[in-house]
Amino acid sequence: MTTAVGYAASSLTLVHFGGLAAKVDVEIRWPSGFRQTVNGVATSRTLTITEE
Repeated sequence: MTTAVGYAASSLTLVHFGGLAAKVDVEIRWPSGFRQTVNGVATSRTLTITEE
C-alpha cells in the first residue's frame, strides 16, 4: 500500500486483511526503511499502526 499515486494526489490509506482467517500477521515496510511486524491481528476490525 502506498499513499502516493501521482502529482498532488493520494489514495485511500486503508488496507483490508482477512478473508476466512480469524487472525493475520502484518509486516509493514515504512518509508524510512524500518520493518515492523504485528502478529495475531484480529480481522474485521480497524487498527491504527504507527512507526516505532
